[in-house]
Amino acid sequence: GGGAIEELWGHDADKWVGSPNMGAVCKALVRLTPGLHVRRPQWVAKIVRSKETGQWSFFNSGGRVLGRHDVVVIAHNGKCADRLLRPTGAKRIHQICRAEFVGEPRDETLQKLQLTSLWSLAAALDAESAENVAQYVGDYGGVFVRGSGKLSWFANNGSKSSNAKGVWTLLSSPSYAAANKVPQEAIPEDTAARIQAEMLQEFQAAIKCGHNITVDDSLVQLWGAALPVNQFSHRFAFDPAQQIAVCGDWMGSSAS
Repeated sequence: GGGAIEELWGHDADKWVGSPNMGAVCKALVRLTPGLHVRRPQWVAKIVRSKETGQWSFFNSGGRVLGRHDVVVIAHNGKCADRLLRPTGAKRIHQICRAEFVGEPRDETLQKLQLTSLWSLAAALDAESAENVAQYVGDYGGVFVRGSGKLSWFANNGSKSSNAKGVWTLLSSPSYAAANKVPQEAIPEDTAARIQAEMLQEFQAAIKCGHNITVDDSLVQLWGAALPVNQFSHRFAFDPAQQIAVCGDWMGSSAS
């Protein structure tokens, strides 16, 4: 067990990291785009196109109108996009956004977007474990793990924020998540404890740490719609008749 650490970029390569968290990347993009107005947090539960004006009305979950717009761009997929698009009549765009959940990819074509789940563990290590891990990992901020049946990635949160020293984020492999699937909104306590123990053990093996790793605090989550394993061949799709488009990191040759 444990797999092997693989270096994909040298230390002199440019790396863009959201600091202190991932939201910083989005905020930076907004600052770099003059005239762009972002309203957040905002949940759009329903969109309806007027037959008279062609405009799209946005509604929240309580039925209140959030705004009216000429064009809709959805940067989303999976069951939320499916639910949003199904009643609209925008069949071509809806077809692209439909998804199914798989443990491993079944084919490379986009009959349906195939999504895998991942277990995520955020672990605040105790002082001794944090020191031991730092000695074995060095100054890597993020690490891909190859050849492990349980672990695919881990990251040093302290490399992004001084307030997160000794905090590590571990992501499981898709196959491990598929084999240990539970309702992500109600993870049984015994399952969370087992997942944490197994992922920490695999982390220890991956970095070849000779000391047991223990934590002061932790959070285990199942990330249901984590990664696309097939992709749409174009970078975006637009239906000019309906004035609705879709884009995302699951589209184009650089899809994740």
